[in-house]
Amino acid sequence: MHELRRMLHALEVLSSAWRTKHGISANEQLVIGMLATTGSHTPKDLSVFVGVTTGGMSTLLDRLEARGYVQRNIKSDDRRRVLVTLTKSGLQANMDREQAHATLEQMVEEYAGPESYAMKRLLTEGEAMVLDCAQQMSAAPSLTS
Repeated sequence: MHELRRMLHALEVLSSAWRTKHGISANEQLVIGMLATTGSHTPKDLSVFVGVTTGGMSTLLDRLEARGYVQRNIKSDDRRRVLVTLTKSGLQANMDREQAHATLEQMVEEYAGPESYAMKRLLTEGEAMVLDCAQQMSAAPSLTS
């Protein structure tokens, strides 16, 4: 199924173009996407989600904050804790990405009947398989170690 490989490649090209436009890395993209989807989080939560150390997340957040995409706020009920939120610029950057995704979703919705059901099933089951493969890959020993 070369078509699927080409589509996956096209999605990566789209993602890469978005990152280049906004001057961010893939991990920074994950943080912006998570904050846009689920709201404010602690740096620790974000480091677990992205799979980096808390020190690495601190550096990543420094870069996003310097670019104006996120801000860190001290929690009012516990001044020892910090919450990271998207700024207007961060929300706008995410909106650019969401508009591209909405176009693709609209294309899928235009299929009617059995084709639509089959495509949605393929995408849903494919997502689960890809995430499972990623988890297995992360748990496997590195070949360079």
